[in-house]
Amino acid sequence: MAAACPLLAKLKIAGTRVTDDGLKTVAAKCPLLAEVYVACTDITDKGLKALSVACPLLTKLYMAFTEVTDEGVKAVAARCPLLTVLDVEDTKVTDKCRRAVAAACPSILILHS
Repeated sequence: MAAACPLLAKLKIAGTRVTDDGLKTVAAKCPLLAEVYVACTDITDKGLKALSVACPLLTKLYMAFTEVTDEGVKAVAARCPLLTVLDVEDTKVTDKCRRAVAAACPSILILHS
């Protein structure tokens, strides 16, 4: 499916059984993704790293209620400077990481925690 949608800009797969490998595959085929909703999934730092490498134009990332940690979020912040919205509610992301994201992404407006 992703191969047929290379211009896809918004991906809503929250609450599904998507895996890190599935997210990696979609991200690789859809480099123009700007908004990604993966809340309430099994996505981990591995998936976030793959997403950040393949989709540097990312502006909104919703990953509440996942197992992501500082490591994955820092990877996104380092590679996606256009990030304006980051939802890390009920994740393993620390306050220290939130401050690092704010420093790396000058356009960030909303950092849910």
